[in-house]
Amino acid sequence: MENSGAKNAKLFNSTKTMIGGLVMLIIAMGIGRFSYTSILPLMQSQAHLSATESGYLAGSNNLGYLIAAFGAGFITWGSRRAYHLRMQLVLCIILTGHHFIIFMLDDFALSCWN
Repeated sequence: MENSGAKNAKLFNSTKTMIGGLVMLIIAMGIGRFSYTSILPLMQSQAHLSATESGYLAGSNNLGYLIAAFGAGFITWGSRRAYHLRMQLVLCIILTGHHFIIFMLDDFALSCWN
């Protein structure tokens, strides 16, 4: 039988992991969803998308979230779980920054790279 100190330490580690995962989910999902919503009108005008095509685009985006949510349950992390989660968060931040540069500062970015 476990002593109460080990039990408390295990509960603390589980709670810490749960809170860390929740914060990462809020950051990743919040930034991704809100940035997509804000650029949809820009995408419609620049790509000349109709309302139907925009609906298909939005639906496929939500389908991607659903597939990722179901697929995440099958990932085996092993002993490097924290490393993988940190790398995914860093990748999310980098790609969001890249998205901002390309789509929000399009004219400036293109003139600098040409």
